[in-house]
Amino acid sequence: MSVGAIARPFVTNLRTPRGAVVRLGAEGGERVTLRVQFEALWDAIAMDVRTDEPVATVVRAALDQFAQGSAPMSDFITKLHGWEVKGSDATVASSGAKNGSTFLVAHRFRRPVR
Repeated sequence: MSVGAIARPFVTNLRTPRGAVVRLGAEGGERVTLRVQFEALWDAIAMDVRTDEPVATVVRAALDQFAQGSAPMSDFITKLHGWEVKGSDATVASSGAKNGSTFLVAHRFRRPVR
């Protein structure tokens, strides 16, 4: 492992079949590896992000990966440890996320089963 590289937490290896870790944000600064799970698809991706990156940016990048990029952000809710992450300007660090945390992204309202 190179100097300054983050050891990838075990939890980010769980059910993240999309392969490579998505790297988000500018180089440098403090970084963490997160797992973002999209409830509707029961799919997850691993993301390497700066801790000062807004959670909304992380969620938008994840939705793009899950082919939901055209949907408005107001249609989704983001949870960490079972609690909604409030405020679009909340950073990864201020939300309480740590290296290996999982953000759950779900539709804000229940959708009909088809």
